[in-house]
Amino acid sequence: MLSKGLEDQLVERFPWTADTAIFVDAGWYQLIWNMFEELEPFRVNLEVREINEKYGAMIIDYREKEECPTEVTTIIRKYVLLSDKTCEVCGADGRIRVLKGWQTAYCDPCFKSAQDEHLKRLAELKARDIENFNGLCFTCSSTGTLRELGNEVRRGYCDPCYEKHLLDQEFLNFRGGLFWKDQEQLRQEILQRFSWAEVKNDNGNGKGYLAPFFCNKGWFLLIWRMLSEIEELFKEKNLPIDVHINEVSEKYGEMRVWVSSDIIPDLVQGIVDKYEKLSRETCKECGEKGSNQNVKSAPYCEPHLISELNRMV
Repeated sequence: MLSKGLEDQLVERFPWTADTAIFVDAGWYQLIWNMFEELEPFRVNLEVREINEKYGAMIIDYREKEECPTEVTTIIRKYVLLSDKTCEVCGADGRIRVLKGWQTAYCDPCFKSAQDEHLKRLAELKARDIENFNGLCFTCSSTGTLRELGNEVRRGYCDPCYEKHLLDQEFLNFRGGLFWKDQEQLRQEILQRFSWAEVKNDNGNGKGYLAPFFCNKGWFLLIWRMLSEIEELFKEKNLPIDVHINEVSEKYGEMRVWVSSDIIPDLVQGIVDKYEKLSRETCKECGEKGSNQNVKSAPYCEPHLISELNRMV
């Protein structure tokens, strides 16, 4: 952030910017100064409300009190473009770099310094977590091991609870892509995670694709959880997974799964029955809680029900 002294200098030189909120570092001070100098002839009809940063470049929120010449837009655009080539820390030539998931314009020395500071902080956090770890699983309080969970987070887990955490994280990642990925992309993710579910030929060799899913994406979440539970069942029984998913479809507002197993068919069917029943109260579009409006319609959450009714009008 600009120091109080630098902000005071700007206001002293450009009184008409006294109410401008500035949320950028000192490296862009000279850019802002130069931009204000070029904008000054238009100050009567111009209000610069805020200067901030997004994705490594400067963003400028301004309002024209009356119609201003096109030069105003041209000037502002020029300095926005210059900002992503100017180190936000020191003002030297730079470029946008990614650190800790954030995009910032850095010169080489400032980026190296920021990296070193970040690594130092990570080492300090790790040492603190190791020192404070009580040797217990975060979930069940049995003996555990400190695990790296990403995003600078560490937590104690026993092996079973850690495995469950990883499975839950896989599901959340899959769910996160539900809204912007198409059905084929989601099917490929399911196939990659549950390779045993691929269609096989008479010789037992995989064909590289899943059985048809004649349902909307919201129920793909149920399919993922169903396959995960089937997989866990065979693991608990210490058996090789022997399940054939022949088709997934929809009938009378319910997901129908045609499945077969030569080893423990009743237990597998019990899991399938559970998720078929869950589908009656799961929105077929988004996977959120829904309900059947009549016996022949698939369940929708309220927003998707309204959307569907509007579509039918």
